[in-house]
Amino acid sequence: MPLCADWSPAGVKKIIDRVADDGASGTEDWIRETVVARASKLGLSAYRVAAMTAGRVSDDHMAAYFEGRKSMSSVKLQWALKALELRIVPI
Repeated sequence: MPLCADWSPAGVKKIIDRVADDGASGTEDWIRETVVARASKLGLSAYRVAAMTAGRVSDDHMAAYFEGRKSMSSVKLQWALKALELRIVPI
């Protein structure tokens, strides 16, 4: 389940709380979950997000990333974040 289906302060707080949880197993990929949730909120498929990266991330790679079958390097992930108008900020 995506961490932040809504972008209200309460929804964003869920991400912060989950990241700060000392009991977390470390297996969650909350960045991926947030990327997928944002794309869903905007009504975008993995293929559309890949197209928005202007070829920097392939359709297949983006789809596999969305499904949790592949990870994504920060070099590629930055383009997905930009396409979705997301940014990483200190908490």
